[in-house]
Amino acid sequence: MFLFEDIAKDFYYCTSIPILVLNKNFELIFNYNYTKENLNTFSKEGIIHKIKETKNHNPINIKSGNNLIYSAITLFTRCQIPLIFIFGPVTTNKDLNKDGIIYIKNECCINYLRDLLTLIAKDKFMSMHCEYAYSPFVLNAIKHIHDNYDEEIDMESLCSKFNINKSYFCNVFKKETGLTFTNFLNTFRVEKSKEMLKHTQYSLLDIALATGFKNQSYYSTTFKKITGISPIDYRKKEA
Repeated sequence: MFLFEDIAKDFYYCTSIPILVLNKNFELIFNYNYTKENLNTFSKEGIIHKIKETKNHNPINIKSGNNLIYSAITLFTRCQIPLIFIFGPVTTNKDLNKDGIIYIKNECCINYLRDLLTLIAKDKFMSMHCEYAYSPFVLNAIKHIHDNYDEEIDMESLCSKFNINKSYFCNVFKKETGLTFTNFLNTFRVEKSKEMLKHTQYSLLDIALATGFKNQSYYSTTFKKITGISPIDYRKKEA
């Protein structure tokens, strides 16, 4: 069983609210207690498409036309793998509760439900190691990134070091992590840079070089692509 399955199940056991898990490519990888009717409604309402349109916002709530509410939040594993958890539907309409939809008194309750999900995920992620559910060479690659993210990392050299075919490595790495090797590396570097943006006064160039980016321009472009905002705006927001 994968770790995200445990997280989703524990959340459902606490709330009785159905929950889905998507990878970074918005592909469904797990569904807990969604009925066929729930999934049909989910599909008809275009919930995933709406999440894609607002992917720079995390977390987000999405209302459907019939007063149903879904909530989506992206959480990162200890290995910096993004997972999109979507729970719902819930409703503030008592009449819909008769159809088995979980009733909440007002929408602010969703914040507490997200906090619960985050707490469950944090507890699970912190109690496990990156070894969980990964092939040995994928695990070795992740550890190499963790130990050497501030240096130049070349995938071909890495594959040669592990004595593995590059094409096979790329396919398996993406299948198991949901990200290409480069995207995984850049995401990890960006997460590391966030700490420096929040807790130091270093220039963007210094932060870029300290986290393995070759120049400030590429760092800023990558940061915004991953987070939806520029490093400068992130620093201002977290100040």
